[in-house]
Amino acid sequence: MCIRDRDKAQYAPIVFQEAKNKFGNYSLGIARVNIAEASVLIETLSEHHKADYIGQLLEEALRILTRKDNCENLQGECYYLKAICAEKCRNSEMQRENLLLSLEKARVADNRAMEVMTRAMLNHLSTCMQQDYPLFVFLKSFPLVKKLPDDSVIALEPLAHTQDAFRVTMLECFERNQVAIKLDFDLLTRQNIKHAISRSCVGMQLSSSYYSHGVLALEGPSGELDKLKLADLRSLLASRIKLSQCKLVVLVLPNSEDIAQVLSDLGVPHVICFWLSHKAFSKYEGTVSAYKLYRQAVCSFSKEFYGFVVKGVTVQTAFDKAIELTVEAIKEMVKAFSSEEVRLEKSEVARIFPVDPDMSLHDVKLMSVFKLGRYIETSQRRGVCDIEKEKSPLIGRHLEFFKVISALRAQTCVNLYGHSGIGKTKLAKEVAYFLYRRSVFSSGIYLSLIHICRCRRYAVCRSRWSPYH
Repeated sequence: MCIRDRDKAQYAPIVFQEAKNKFGNYSLGIARVNIAEASVLIETLSEHHKADYIGQLLEEALRILTRKDNCENLQGECYYLKAICAEKCRNSEMQRENLLLSLEKARVADNRAMEVMTRAMLNHLSTCMQQDYPLFVFLKSFPLVKKLPDDSVIALEPLAHTQDAFRVTMLECFERNQVAIKLDFDLLTRQNIKHAISRSCVGMQLSSSYYSHGVLALEGPSGELDKLKLADLRSLLASRIKLSQCKLVVLVLPNSEDIAQVLSDLGVPHVICFWLSHKAFSKYEGTVSAYKLYRQAVCSFSKEFYGFVVKGVTVQTAFDKAIELTVEAIKEMVKAFSSEEVRLEKSEVARIFPVDPDMSLHDVKLMSVFKLGRYIETSQRRGVCDIEKEKSPLIGRHLEFFKVISALRAQTCVNLYGHSGIGKTKLAKEVAYFLYRRSVFSSGIYLSLIHICRCRRYAVCRSRWSPYH
């Protein structure tokens, strides 16, 4: 079928009806015709009654496709067209709902082009809807190596990389509380700190797996440690934080009282330092068990604290209740690890600055009113990735990590080769996932497995694939 552009509105219904008559009882053909007709009508959509007709066409197509096998591609296209129709009718909620369904079908069908286009529209929609929502920013660094003055590098603790469930926990928390808020999860770098402050974030959480006295540990472009001295931190934020709306900073860092004092001096009214400083945890230091324990404790505290904050209670009340629940959760976790009974004080888990004996400084609400609604994630858009995070932790390999990442930033392709079973596949997957989480290559990251004789070479490559080619 071929219809000239200027004749679409007039002759499209006639042509498509003739096509349906020819297909007769062939239901899949009718569904395809409905999708084609809807896509043509959407281009000339101007009246709501026509939008209703387009909706009927797509609903009929979906009813047919749900009874067929392996039709996820067509179902995704239906939902995508419904989203476009909702966009032209200024129905943002309906648009978002259909885009999420289209994204789900695209993932099932492994249709990367559809997934990229759907994600792009979702991000655009989020930008349009987020104007008056308060912003919470979560920044985290996981430096792999430390550069020495002679340009050599050494690996940093901890040695284990396990799957981080913090982002999922936070999204579930704000989803459950039904609060209209913007959430941004990104890397802890100098640029992102400045960006968060310039966007007038209400709350900010900074966390890092490495600590050095008198500095804030950031992450460099290739996973190297970037130290931000307290004097530099003060000068970085001094001119910005006074003009921002930042009312809360949570520091998930060991011995971070000096950083908290800098932020308090700059005018942040509420600064919370969270870390497990009890002597009972010292024997787990640097182990996989310690990292799991700290991670679960951070997730537990953050979930409870932010949950209370968005419910409208005061910062002090939210802090006290969250610490109380977190202490009990930590005791249960330690008991599960080692069957030990641990006695914990609140001050050994978290502290709030500035220190106020009368507890009146923090007896205020973070915001007077949080609107009801759904969260919007404004994190930097990631490309497509067909690699899942390994469930078992990767022990060590920090130096190899750094070498591969550094090489990928300068080369088009990097080959990993070695004896069978030495860990080439696992390292390649971990590097790819590491880059994916940091939104390094916006067009996507893929794992290529190339068999050459008996020697396997695994390549993590920059993707040049585009959905529009």
